[in-house]
Amino acid sequence: MTQQRPKSDTASMTAPPPAGLGVLFVLIWSTGFIVARGQAPYGEPLTFVAIRFALAGVIFAAVALAMRRTLRIGWQAAAHNLVAGALLHGVYLGSVFYA
Repeated sequence: MTQQRPKSDTASMTAPPPAGLGVLFVLIWSTGFIVARGQAPYGEPLTFVAIRFALAGVIFAAVALAMRRTLRIGWQAAAHNLVAGALLHGVYLGSVFYA
């Protein structure tokens, strides 16, 4: 006897994001080093990194809310993603901007 899976909202989790989000990501990422060099004489590098990521987080949260997409992940996966993001961006970009 075959068991049927309960119907869920998996389509919103598996559908690819719009191409515009990829372009936005590349634009934000690629201009980071140019802007960092320009701001270096005027402020602390780690403050700039924190402000930059706070603004990027707000923008992407607004886009996610506007798209009305849900992402159902557990607390453990969310914690792992937060730690990986903090280490990757905090250590990598923080040290690059500091240098």
